Amino acid sequence: MASFKPTKIQVYPKLGEKVTQDTLYWKNYKAPLHIKEFGAITNIDFSPVAPHNFAVTAFTRIHIYGPFSQEPVTSFTRFKDTAYCGRFRSDGQLLVAGCEDSVVRLFDVSGKVALRMFKGHTKAVHVTDFISDRYQILTGSDDYTCRLWDLPNATELNSYQEHTDYIRCGVASKLNRDLFITGEIEGNMIHRLNFLMISSVLTTHKQFCTCFSPLLILHLPSLACSVYIPQIINLQCQWNLQKKKCMDLDTALETWTRHRKPEITVAVMKELDRRGTLKNALAGRDEQALARLLNFLIGNVVDPRFAPVLVTAAEMILDIYRSVIGQSPVVDRQLLRLQELLEKEIDYQQDLLEVMGMLDTMFASSFPRMEVPCPGISRANGLAGGDGITSRPQIQAT
Repeated sequence: MASFKPTKIQVYPKLGEKVTQDTLYWKNYKAPLHIKEFGAITNIDFSPVAPHNFAVTAFTRIHIYGPFSQEPVTSFTRFKDTAYCGRFRSDGQLLVAGCEDSVVRLFDVSGKVALRMFKGHTKAVHVTDFISDRYQILTGSDDYTCRLWDLPNATELNSYQEHTDYIRCGVASKLNRDLFITGEIEGNMIHRLNFLMISSVLTTHKQFCTCFSPLLILHLPSLACSVYIPQIINLQCQWNLQKKKCMDLDTALETWTRHRKPEITVAVMKELDRRGTLKNALAGRDEQALARLLNFLIGNVVDPRFAPVLVTAAEMILDIYRSVIGQSPVVDRQLLRLQELLEKEIDYQQDLLEVMGMLDTMFASSFPRMEVPCPGISRANGLAGGDGITSRPQIQAT
């Protein structure tokens, strides 16, 4: 049995984009910078004040980078184990971080050594954040507790033990100093209003809680809390033209392919035409299949990248289904649409040819005529010197 040879998908050049305000805006962005860290990155946080440096928590250190440099501005490396959740305070002057050794550390952004060390948790601290009043810190740990700490005195203010699993995410409200939310691996969220001493457990999550946004807090009511998680629809493509041995034109005409990868369908048509089986693949279609094929032609036949292949396919379709024209209003409308599209394209091409002829004439007339001198040729009559006029010999008297 002969080895399978996959269909070659031709790479077409991208068509020019229209210059709009949006394209000009996005083109101002530069190429992304790649910064290599020493270990897994567990958290990234931007400073809320200019120049808006960002802190990257990775492995046993926290690096603070500037917006225009690949080198860290400041580094905190006094962690005995893996660091977690480095976050700035609202004034950008302090940074708090947890650690695998259960100790919470507070740093001055302009220094190197920890200003405060908060000890009280018995396991790794994965969650840290500043309360909006700037003088309290929220922490969440694998010991199933989250705690509030007083910043000036480095003392514990309160401990919450409603969780039944490791706390892996949490955030404090930026508008209300008494409101924060924490989440655990089991899928529960604890929503607290400290000034009312109310705790409500949200159990709508079916998977791990790993991240929160401050926007979520603003939308949670005080008592009746409800969170809706949209279902993620996975659109699985059931075929792969480059790996399957059987390539079918019907598979290539799937909606996902037609709208996102038309070059795959064109490559299949080109390969079928090379093998002489394209006409057989186009024949024997019902109204729905023919309408889908015509939709593909209408959307791509005027594309200069695909026109050489699709024009041939359009001619075959007209030859095959000429006898059924007039029996289906859907197909008739699409054929009329295809005819109008081709007529407009022909008119455009004719106009372009006329313009090109005008431009050629203008370019030819704009260049000055230059005479090429030839040695030995007279400019008057083009004859070589001495050929046109024969000189009479002079008689010398002796």
